[in-house]
Amino acid sequence: MATEIGTFVRRMRIEAMMTQQDVAKRSGISRSYLSRLESGDIARLGLQTGALGALFCALAVGLTPLRRAMNNHRKDLK
Repeated sequence: MATEIGTFVRRMRIEAMMTQQDVAKRSGISRSYLSRLESGDIARLGLQTGALGALFCALAVGLTPLRRAMNNHRKDLK
């Protein structure tokens, strides 16, 4: 699941025309953490819920788009 969240975060960041550094500054998380999340490395390290909330705030993303993305991913797996 963390890999899918990372892919979603990356897509939302790109759609917002933001760099990883932009998102890091707005969210208060490190650029390296964001990079690891987007690449799927966080799946091995453990996803921090607080960091995810800060990212969604920085990207102005609500939970509805995330839920939609996760549901679409589950359908693709079937």
